Amino acid sequence: IADRWNIDRDEMDFPRFVGSVFVIAAVSLAVVMAGVIVFGDAIFKVTDFPGRWLPAVVGVAAFQFSLLVLLSIWRMQNRPAIYGVTLVARTALYFGLSILFVVALAWGWQGVVVGQLIAFATFAVVAFVVLVRAGLLVPSFSWPDAKTAIAFGAPLIPHAVASWVLFATDRLFITNMIGTAELGIYAAGYQIANVVGVLQNSLNQAWVPWFYGRLSEGDAEVNRSVVRITYGYFVALLAVVGLVTLIAPVIVPWVLGSGFRGAERFVGWIALGFGFNGMYKMASNYFFYVERTGFLAASTVVAAILNVFLNWFLIDRYGSLGAAQATAASLF
Repeated sequence: IADRWNIDRDEMDFPRFVGSVFVIAAVSLAVVMAGVIVFGDAIFKVTDFPGRWLPAVVGVAAFQFSLLVLLSIWRMQNRPAIYGVTLVARTALYFGLSILFVVALAWGWQGVVVGQLIAFATFAVVAFVVLVRAGLLVPSFSWPDAKTAIAFGAPLIPHAVASWVLFATDRLFITNMIGTAELGIYAAGYQIANVVGVLQNSLNQAWVPWFYGRLSEGDAEVNRSVVRITYGYFVALLAVVGLVTLIAPVIVPWVLGSGFRGAERFVGWIALGFGFNGMYKMASNYFFYVERTGFLAASTVVAAILNVFLNWFLIDRYGSLGAAQATAASLF
């Protein structure tokens, strides 16, 4: 942080900086929570998601914050073992609780939300305690630190909202233009294709610490080698997309069963979209490094607007398959 913002390291109080970021997050949580309480009925009409459960969803998102901060620090410290173990442990707790609530107690989809809420809250508390005990967080607020964080992060707010639009518009359009039954089949195919999404996201997270380290050397030849690796990654990612598309007709019936027949037709297009998204993430690292987050926000907003129009047009012409095609085109 000190390097990127030309701050004297002796003047950079990192624990205080993290504390200031937590204050910003708390204020943001209060604003969003108030919004979903006030506009819960309107959100339900659009998404078909019960408004009384929206605060729980906001809670799930909020509880991720402290763990994400800790994971980011571990990632930059090149501590993959504890990083991986922590994520696996949280996922195991989430799935275990979900199975308990949904299967054993028959709570339905609400059991998934409750399980996620408990799991994420547990690890949020653990992460907060670890940050404090490690001296990485102090309960204080500094306006200069907050301004630094806001200057870097504010342009990413429209970027984050537009990213949500990119990955949620297809399901909203299918729900309203076709129906929830078709949405279930589409979502099943989406999860199979998400293998590419999980892979590229994991590779990108592992790549970033090494990437920043190489660029900070300021060596022209090193920079060129990093760019060559980036383009090689693009080719490899497209190869993975091709493989997932080829095996989808075999995998989908085996994994999902006959009840989701037809889900395989979505896999190729959605996997291609995740491939393009992986390329975008790799390229966006360069823009994060030179602090051009405004450009990232603008590009994502344009793609999100395009996504809305493409979903409306392509679903009208090709049905739910048009949603998968719109996702791929927009992410491209």
